Amino acid sequence: MKIFSGILPVKKEGTDQLAVREVIIDHSKHGGVRGLYSLSGVKLTTSRRVAQKALNLIFGKKQGRDRIEIKFPVRTEWEYGIFDFDWDGKTNPSAWQDLLKWKIENELVVHLQDLILRRTSIGNNPVNAIHQAERLSKLFDWDPERADKEINDLKAYYLRRGLSEAFLQ
Repeated sequence: MKIFSGILPVKKEGTDQLAVREVIIDHSKHGGVRGLYSLSGVKLTTSRRVAQKALNLIFGKKQGRDRIEIKFPVRTEWEYGIFDFDWDGKTNPSAWQDLLKWKIENELVVHLQDLILRRTSIGNNPVNAIHQAERLSKLFDWDPERADKEINDLKAYYLRRGLSEAFLQ
């Protein structure tokens, strides 16, 4: 399980009444800069829909043309970083290696923990994550000392959270 935290928007400043709908502000309509928009969402699960609404507002109806419907590409679970709980890396290795290398390069992943715990679901199974750590560290452009440090940092992370040292072997 992953938990994402953040600041929740309220209906009125200084209250604890949570907003129930997103707000998209075109600052030019309030005396602000033309082309500047602010977006306040409500739930992570609705972020894609809210982003589409904002893009339609910004790039939609122009000079009599019909509104453009902006469609986001459908992604596979792997592209979202969702791996099976008991993922072993043996199935289609070139596909997951290419995907994770892309994440490392394009999402500015600099630590093994970041890849395993935040960019993918691999860390949901700590024992498996430790067993896959050496293989995953080879996706980075690290010397052996750096790879060992990153693997040891990952092990230390799990130990601090109560994983038995017996599982680290």
